Amino acid sequence: MSNTKTYALLWSKKSNGLHIEPLESTIAAGLNAMVQNRTTDYVLLAVGEKEDMHAKADAIRPELLKRSKAI
Repeated sequence: MSNTKTYALLWSKKSNGLHIEPLESTIAAGLNAMVQNRTTDYVLLAVGEKEDMHAKADAIRPELLKRSKAI
């Protein structure tokens, strides 16, 4: 069994930003939002190893920069 931790890459429309966190945190936050009957701004984009999530974030960041300049 691998000891590699799984991470989530999340996007926030409100802040037009990306966030990387352990997948367990993402799941806990989603369950907490459901229990509290509230929405969340974060959208799950990808799941994988931390290095891969940083690479995906780097690939997406130029699009977010274009969006921020268009506002």
